[in-house]
Amino acid sequence: MAHDAVVYVGETSNLRRRMGQFGTSAGFFGTRKKGHSGAWRWKDDWSTDGAFFALYPVPDDVVAAGLAPLWRLCREAQALASYAQAHRHRLPEMNAKGASRLR
Repeated sequence: MAHDAVVYVGETSNLRRRMGQFGTSAGFFGTRKKGHSGAWRWKDDWSTDGAFFALYPVPDDVVAAGLAPLWRLCREAQALASYAQAHRHRLPEMNAKGASRLR
């Protein structure tokens, strides 16, 4: 997860809907439209072919215990921590821009 090409880390419980929204707001399907707030920070020169996503299945025992939402948030936190550790405590660019709005 610490690869230099990573520009955004996020989690979702509804992958198909959120990826469609991401693509719509990032402009992958034409004119940018409302959909995913993080995708508005997508730079046009990063890729004209879209984006690549790392997917991690939620283990069956986690689902059975009703802990899937917590598990996804923990995976997101681990990914952000791994990236920050490898990049002198910086967040991926799209996450960092979103975080700066919260200061």
